[in-house]
Amino acid sequence: MKRDVFLLLAIFAVAMVLVDPRGDFPLDDDWDFALATWAFAKTGHFQFTPFTATSLYLQVVWGAVWTLLFGESFNVLRASTLVLAAATIVVFHALLRRLPLTRGERFLAAAALIFHPIFFWSSATYMTHIPFLFLSVAAMAAFLRGIEEKSERWIALGAVAVIASMFVRQTGVVSAVAPVIVLLMRRERKLAAIAAAPLLVFAGAFRLLAHGEFGYHSLATRGAGFEVAGNAGKYLFDDFSSSAIFLLPLVALAATRVRRWWIAGGIAALFVARALLFIGVGFAIPSWNPFLTSEQLFGNVFVNLGLGPLTLFDAHALGYPAPLHLGYVARFALTMFAAVAGGVVVALLVEHRRELAAIQIAAATLVLAFSAVWFDRYTLDAAWPLAFLLPLIARGANKRVAVVLLLALALFDVWAVGDYFRWNRARNEAWNRLIARGVPAEAINGGVELNALARLRGRPFPAERPQWVIRNDYVLSFRPLPSYDVVERVGPLFALRAKRPAATTPWR
Repeated sequence: MKRDVFLLLAIFAVAMVLVDPRGDFPLDDDWDFALATWAFAKTGHFQFTPFTATSLYLQVVWGAVWTLLFGESFNVLRASTLVLAAATIVVFHALLRRLPLTRGERFLAAAALIFHPIFFWSSATYMTHIPFLFLSVAAMAAFLRGIEEKSERWIALGAVAVIASMFVRQTGVVSAVAPVIVLLMRRERKLAAIAAAPLLVFAGAFRLLAHGEFGYHSLATRGAGFEVAGNAGKYLFDDFSSSAIFLLPLVALAATRVRRWWIAGGIAALFVARALLFIGVGFAIPSWNPFLTSEQLFGNVFVNLGLGPLTLFDAHALGYPAPLHLGYVARFALTMFAAVAGGVVVALLVEHRRELAAIQIAAATLVLAFSAVWFDRYTLDAAWPLAFLLPLIARGANKRVAVVLLLALALFDVWAVGDYFRWNRARNEAWNRLIARGVPAEAINGGVELNALARLRGRPFPAERPQWVIRNDYVLSFRPLPSYDVVERVGPLFALRAKRPAATTPWR
């Protein structure tokens, strides 16, 4: 069994070497988590920007230890995430060993998690998803063992892991719900009471955890609770359609085990209707909605045939596609396929609704309905148990198609994340060249990551969100733009200067 773990880690390591995730620059939101981490490393005090969800304590401590040992850089913080990603693979394989799966089925399930596009992409960032997932997988492994052996010690360890995960992402509390339900169904009231400890901790620490970004995301705290019911339907579709294509090898494996195809067909029809509705208003996979609303569909990691948000001025604010992108027909077909696959996944969950994993996925998806904003990266947090539930459902199924799909997904991940780093390295170089020319940072629109880092690094954090991008006098983009002169080209990107005074960007 150790050989399988070593082989999985070797595959992950080789894939990351091919990606080459080097570069001292921020990605997506990890500039914010880095600032909190570096502030803690310097002062020993937790200091969060108004953008941060203040549940981030454990990740800040983890990153600060790495910073004190190896220095202040994004390369160091990414290395800390890669170590946790490797640890997650080890713990996930240990979880799989608790299940009645063959060696090949365990290996396939673990490899599918490695090449889940959100797992693979976030492993090369300092985003919160991998630290959160590590603790969530550890909690699930402990709960499964505790339920199987009726062990108070293992249930307590699972509860501790859930509590720890809450101090990375508040939604970690959901991981306690399914074990409590399963234990109550088995009339193990004492064990259920132990498993429920995170719910009590969350209630007691709610005021601590509910500041900052939580208030922005939570409909309940914004007095918009009436939207929750409507969001439940939206996010059911968004979560499972995205999860289905991200774990497509396992979905293909388990689809042969659907017992009631009339239920699967009915759910898939509803999902297709939902997809047609959103295609009608301009959304299709892979897409990115720059207006952060609860109408968000799919983005922001899987966008325009790549992985990683396209935050450059032309792609983000002006709506231009990436240089390499899918055409409308291909996007329509992919959206329809994802809808049908998502319907199959929901049908499988309905058929196996008493399973611990199915209950956890349902509870986590329901929690998403309370969010004012949805991103495809949330599917990793909510629906990761599909990575072991689907192989469990599909025991004994022919694996040839699943293996082929897994290889195709792995090749896509390596190419897409590698491309993401190539253009981000070019962006960082172009930014630094403009700064070296004497251009002030507030005159450059280099994307929210670089602008936010430039505004806040080494300065006291403001009480409210500042406007990240001040002026568009200079912009970094994938293409030349009207009303701008090309200053220079750096790799696949252009540094542009406005021919006349540029308007202030609407980004905040």
